[in-house]
Amino acid sequence: MRVVTPEYRCWVNMRSRCRNSRDPRYKWYGGRGITVCERWNTFLTFLADVGLRPSSIHTIDRIDNDGNYEPGNVRWATRREQQANTRQSRIIGNNGSSACLSEWARRLGIKPASLRHRLRLYSEQVALSIPAMAIGGGGSIGRRCWKSAKSASGLKGVYPRVNRFESRIKVDGKCRYLGLFLTAEAAALAYDAAAREVFGDYAWTNFPLEAAS
Repeated sequence: MRVVTPEYRCWVNMRSRCRNSRDPRYKWYGGRGITVCERWNTFLTFLADVGLRPSSIHTIDRIDNDGNYEPGNVRWATRREQQANTRQSRIIGNNGSSACLSEWARRLGIKPASLRHRLRLYSEQVALSIPAMAIGGGGSIGRRCWKSAKSASGLKGVYPRVNRFESRIKVDGKCRYLGLFLTAEAAALAYDAAAREVFGDYAWTNFPLEAAS
C-alpha cells in the first residue's frame, strides 16, 4: 500500500490550486496569476528545495503573497505566521531575512502600529534596530544622566518641533542643547553621539553603534 506523505499532499494541492480551474481555490491562486515554477513539476525537486514539514501545524506559504511558488519565495509556516502574511502586509527585508510588518513587530516585542510609526520616521534598517524600550541615558564615573519618560518622538533626547526635531541631553542636572534636525533619526543619532562622548561604554543609546556608521 502506497503511503502518501504530508509533503506530497502539499505538492499536489499546490499544483491543483494554481493549474486546475475547477479547484475551488483556483480563483485565489491560478486565477490571480500565481504559478508553480517548472522546477517543481516533479515532487522530488520540490522536496529537495523546501525540505520536510517541521511539524503537523506547518503548511506551505509564500513569503511574497503576490509571488509564485518557486525557490526563495516558499517556506513552511504555522497558521499564525500565514495569517500575518496577507496581501495587505508589508514585506520588509533586513540582514538577509524577509517577513511581513506584523511578524517583525512580534520579533521586536512591539505592536504593529508602533513599527508602522517607526517606518514613517526612519529607514527600515534603523526602525528594526531600535529596542522595544528605546531609552537613552546611563551613567558612570560620578556622572548621572537624567532618565525621563520617552519624549513624544518615542526616542530618548528627541523632541518634535515645527518641521524639525530638537536633540538635547541632560548631564549632572544640566540640559545640553545639541541642535535642530530635519528628521527624528538624525536628532536621535546626535543624542547617541553625545551620550557616548559623555558616558562612553556605559551610555544607553537609541541605536546600536553600527546603525550610526
